[in-house]
Amino acid sequence: MFISQSSVVACFQTADAELPLHPCITYDGSRPLQSTEQLFKLFVDKILLFEADDLTQAVISVFTAYWLFGIKYNEKLWNFLSFLELHVFGLNETSPRPPVIKLMKLLQ
Repeated sequence: MFISQSSVVACFQTADAELPLHPCITYDGSRPLQSTEQLFKLFVDKILLFEADDLTQAVISVFTAYWLFGIKYNEKLWNFLSFLELHVFGLNETSPRPPVIKLMKLLQ
């Protein structure tokens, strides 16, 4: 499986959840993640950095926080973040694992 339930939990936390030290996004949980009326907040080391207006900004913010602060990818997010790195941003700093390689071949 490319993205597991635990991966989503590692990246997105409800506003009342205990925050991890790695970059994560919180949301109020009252609407689906895809809702355009959702407010997302980016935290790193449990410190609020800024708010994002939509899911796309939130996902890019998490990826950017890992790169900007030189944080090793969280194990549960490795496939997701390495896919973004390779396919979306055209970077090649991380060795992709088999699920990412398989997905990349499907997308070619």
